[in-house]
Amino acid sequence: MIDFYSHIGRYYILAHLDTDPFLRTAYEAKWSILPNIGLDVIGTMMMNIFPPLVVAKILVVSIFAIQYYGVISFNRALLGSPPSPLIGVLVAPVLYSFIFGWGFGNFLLGLGLVFWGGTWWLKQRHRPWLATSVACLIAAAIFLTHGVAFALYGLLLGSIEIGFFLTSEKRSVRDLGCSMAQLAVQAVAPVLLFAASATSKSPDGITNADEALSRLAQAGELAARLQELLIYRLATITRVSESPSPPLDVALLAVTIGILAALAAKQRLTIPTVAWPAIAIASLLALLTPPGLFGVGYIADRMPLFLAFVLIASLFFRLQGQALDRVCVSALVVVAVLKVGWMAISWQVYRDEIADYRAISRSIPEHATVAYVNFANLDRLSGEPRCQMYGPLMIPLSKTATSTFAYASQQPIAIRGRLEGATRALRDAPPLPKGEARPRQQLDRVMSQKLFDYVLLCRGRFTPVTWDASASVAQQGRFTLLRIPK
Repeated sequence: MIDFYSHIGRYYILAHLDTDPFLRTAYEAKWSILPNIGLDVIGTMMMNIFPPLVVAKILVVSIFAIQYYGVISFNRALLGSPPSPLIGVLVAPVLYSFIFGWGFGNFLLGLGLVFWGGTWWLKQRHRPWLATSVACLIAAAIFLTHGVAFALYGLLLGSIEIGFFLTSEKRSVRDLGCSMAQLAVQAVAPVLLFAASATSKSPDGITNADEALSRLAQAGELAARLQELLIYRLATITRVSESPSPPLDVALLAVTIGILAALAAKQRLTIPTVAWPAIAIASLLALLTPPGLFGVGYIADRMPLFLAFVLIASLFFRLQGQALDRVCVSALVVVAVLKVGWMAISWQVYRDEIADYRAISRSIPEHATVAYVNFANLDRLSGEPRCQMYGPLMIPLSKTATSTFAYASQQPIAIRGRLEGATRALRDAPPLPKGEARPRQQLDRVMSQKLFDYVLLCRGRFTPVTWDASASVAQQGRFTLLRIPK
């Protein structure tokens, strides 16, 4: 969960600013209306009750539960009958998604709430006043959890209403207009909140895709970049349920599609017509969404997960207990167990690494200002063990100050004091090259600027790294702690 532990570090800071003078020298709370603040409120409150890593586990399990039962409940409300157990079997591996690997906690929580909100609307839409009144509260909660999730909520409900219109025996444009008006009412509070938020004033505007395309075209790099983006987009779709093995992801996806196609051919599996507009819109989003919106990156990466949940939530099984049914059901269960089991086995490497990390973190003096340099797995699509999450954990586990996400348009926190000066110096320095040379040059820059007390680095499994032996304080596994001379 690459970004998740930066958020965990931030929740810890926000929960302890009033009682920890050292944290107040490096960080400042900036609470305001933001369209991705949901977990900040929940996580900050929990940090006053539980240890940091326990909070992390509780949040992950909660996100899983809200997504899992949200999709199942939406399926039941859409079909008007109890869902097949296969819905649960299909959705379980998708919880371990490409976006889960990114660690986008607020979006994952918001996406789960989207399907709970959709469930409420499907069950109560025949009672407009009650449905709309409660849905307005749900919409505001989803928006404050994550703005992109709120947009998906509106698209999901709007497409479902179009589906009801297309399948109605007596199509009434007036009825469709009334339904859309009820959805529009739900957007009033979120739109006003967004207008008052710093996110709406992002210097990048709605998206910087047009500027990026123009710049690449002038540099003669547009074709290569578009090809790179196409390959990456296909990877996010085929690896929507992600394990450390890309070939396994693609193979199991192909097997799953083949099994579902066999069931559909025998009319054991159908998708109700009312759901097709939602599937069509989700498919377009997976293909055409720009990479960034309102200064928030990797928006396009999130759309295949939304599509996968919409598809699973729309499936209607008519199993009859015949041989084909038993074989297909057994095969889907095996796929789910194999996928989750392989992840459990592959991730055991982190059990040993967290022990190494805890050992070396004890060598970091409290109240130090520490930089973090990651040499491991710089390729997002690679299955090699990662190191991105260890840097932010220094905040709650070592009581140190280090850089964390502190964008005014996205997080309710600001970096200040000496840490802000050190971070700004790195940010304002000439850009570093991309690729394997980047971490080496970043380490050299941190050591030469002498604005941090220490630097913790994490090496890749096959990445040789050299440093001044006199600066070495401790080494454990892939981790090395260096003291920066003054």
